[in-house]
Amino acid sequence: MMGVSGCLTHSSLLSSGMVGGPLQDDASVAVTVSRATDLEKKDDWPGALEIYRFALSRNPKDKDLESAHAAFMKRRGAYLARLEVDMLIAQAQWLQKQRLYDEAAKGQEEGLKSEEKIAVVAKSLAGRGEEALARKDYRLAKRAIPQAVKLHSSPETESAYQKWVDWVKKARVAKGQRQATIAEKKNLAQN
Repeated sequence: MMGVSGCLTHSSLLSSGMVGGPLQDDASVAVTVSRATDLEKKDDWPGALEIYRFALSRNPKDKDLESAHAAFMKRRGAYLARLEVDMLIAQAQWLQKQRLYDEAAKGQEEGLKSEEKIAVVAKSLAGRGEEALARKDYRLAKRAIPQAVKLHSSPETESAYQKWVDWVKKARVAKGQRQATIAEKKNLAQN
């Protein structure tokens, strides 16, 4: 069913029964979504995307299919954002080690070049962390922003960190309010 590149091909879609005409019923849409979801779970995002694109090309006005595709694209965007932060963190960790090596082996001048690279990566991490906060992806923000500050203190990283700290404070207040409301309801129920 997979083509040479690992993605689904038109002939593989033909043999799977996913082509031949517009999707006729909810079962066909369910099969399409199920197959795409299975590929997504296997981290075959390109294959899942190809299934959705193909199905939408055959039946572009199916609201359920459009909705499933939109949800997939949102999950894909979140996955790509997490992947980018993972890559930036790995790059940052490597650069920290490179800086130490450069300073020890080659002298202060080489260490400064590494520091500049670290500053760029830290700024990128802070930016991705702020984007995650804006999307309400707090787990990703929690990974990106503290790492950015740890790497390199700058106005950009400190600003991102302050935004994250402010969010944490608001979240704790909201959690405390929810817990107080629950305790109050339990107390009323007991009386």
